[in-house]
Amino acid sequence: MKEIILCVFEGVKTEPDLFRSIEMYFFSENSIIKTSYGNNLYHLYKELSQDNDLDIVELVRESTTVPGNARLLGDYSRDDISQVYLFFDMDPHDTRYSPSTLMSMVQLFDEETEHGKLFVSYPMVEAIRDLSRRDAFLNTVIDVVECGDYKRISADRCDKEFLQTKKYSRKVWQEILIWNTQKANYIAFDSKISLRLECTQVDILQGQLGKYLSRHQLAVLSGFAIFIVDYHGPTILTATDSNPG
Repeated sequence: MKEIILCVFEGVKTEPDLFRSIEMYFFSENSIIKTSYGNNLYHLYKELSQDNDLDIVELVRESTTVPGNARLLGDYSRDDISQVYLFFDMDPHDTRYSPSTLMSMVQLFDEETEHGKLFVSYPMVEAIRDLSRRDAFLNTVIDVVECGDYKRISADRCDKEFLQTKKYSRKVWQEILIWNTQKANYIAFDSKISLRLECTQVDILQGQLGKYLSRHQLAVLSGFAIFIVDYHGPTILTATDSNPG
């Protein structure tokens, strides 16, 4: 019997659309339940602060914003699900954002077999496409004051081959994974640009807070790309098999 994976996306359209491409190339052999929370990370923080059980499965099932979750989850309990992954935007322009709140969430959701594992996109899910061969991705940043307009900015400055995620080839995905892995290590450890993911989500956030947010900027990074590498390990960065999962 296949293990059951639960993915909890922030939004109801962009993230599930992106994940279809991810699933085709990297998780075709896995059994994945895909749900949407329908609100952002800081709303989730508020809800969890009022929930002593910290049961993300029940919280998502009972969502009034996305009532279809109840059907998707059926009679599954947390014990039936082997791994839980959450995908949310950092959204530093949200009035409820604070470094301590975000760090609390990253530290709480740090193990997929327990409460779940959180992968944050900096600043948003559109970081997946914010790539250009003209500029080194290591240096791609966004000013915090511009994050509210990031959807347009990322679309305007990316190379067109990265604009539509549903058209990504396996080769394009390979580039995205390599660039984001190197960038994550760079954010966390400065010069340690490795093809092995050396850092945790806490390391990445600490790097963002210390080196970028202190200058009112964010280093662009895709939580979805980091998830793929974290799940499969370093061999995914050199794999040619289109179905490594």
